[in-house]
Amino acid sequence: MKLLRILSLEACLAALSTTLYAVFVLDARVPPAWFLVLPVSIWLAYTLDHLLDGARCKTGPSMDRHRFHYRFRRILWPTWLATFATTIGLSLLFLPPATIAIGLGLALVFGLYLSMIQRLNSLSQWSKEFCCAAVFIAATWSVPLYYADSIGSGHGILILQLLALVLCNLLLFALREREMDVICRFPSIVQKAGASMTQWGVVALLILTAGSAAMTSMLVGPADTLLHLPPLVMSVGLLLAACTPRARPRYRLVGDGVFYCPALLMLALHL
Repeated sequence: MKLLRILSLEACLAALSTTLYAVFVLDARVPPAWFLVLPVSIWLAYTLDHLLDGARCKTGPSMDRHRFHYRFRRILWPTWLATFATTIGLSLLFLPPATIAIGLGLALVFGLYLSMIQRLNSLSQWSKEFCCAAVFIAATWSVPLYYADSIGSGHGILILQLLALVLCNLLLFALREREMDVICRFPSIVQKAGASMTQWGVVALLILTAGSAAMTSMLVGPADTLLHLPPLVMSVGLLLAACTPRARPRYRLVGDGVFYCPALLMLALHL
């Protein structure tokens, strides 16, 4: 499991699970190739970020994933370039122009974010986790939204709930690695707000999200109740992760595992 996290494969699976959930909820007819291009693109984004972070921290202490990417950079860089070229080719061959345009827009946004945090060093400590959460939700929901037959206010509430959950997971991760963030000079809300305030803020946001998800699931019709349960289950799971002592690193299994909940729900509904 540690290797999966270091290689960001759990993020790829979480992105795939989230976009499958979006397709199911919106009843969208998404090009099948998107379900391959999206997780591979997520891996490209995370790996590029870690390779650059590893290069920044090569002379001092850093996180496991940064040391790993710097140590194996001679293997990872060619792999990254080959995967990038293959993804471009698959997109041009199997994705319609509209989907490619959305992907290019997402890539531009990610490139801007990466430039700000890696080169320009201008990303505010208040905005890093917010930007990451927004990019993740945009990447997983933009294409299903484009291909959806209809979009209602309930879908907007669902997106906001998932955005809050992604943000909380990122903040929990930042809380566990705040010393390394300071050493490597990575911006983080935790450094600005403090660990205690961040912890209480995460708990409050998770309780608010859980309450909102419970209310939404009760207001919709019986046929749609199950579709609105994942945010509630995910909120409870992240609350458990938030209450896990910092000395136990396996809290990440809970934090990352909750994002597989939507895909598991759809699998159960189709059995």
